[in-house]
Amino acid sequence: MAAIASELAGQIYGLVSLAENIEDAEHNTTRFMIMSREPHWAPSAGLTVTSFVFNVRNVPAALYKALGGFATNGVT
Repeated sequence: MAAIASELAGQIYGLVSLAENIEDAEHNTTRFMIMSREPHWAPSAGLTVTSFVFNVRNVPAALYKALGGFATNGVT
């Protein structure tokens, strides 16, 4: 398992820190992901957050076009 996260997130999820202060800009916001070869499904009770990783072309409204359908259909 590996993650890029805050120290607090590591403590919450029981991860060991391998390096500190790896950010390259003070305004960065770090998100983290734990990956494994085998699926580990989120518990069915409670809230679940889904993340998407994708690329868009550098054109006006590209992000809106990619995500607008979610907002239009009430996906939060």
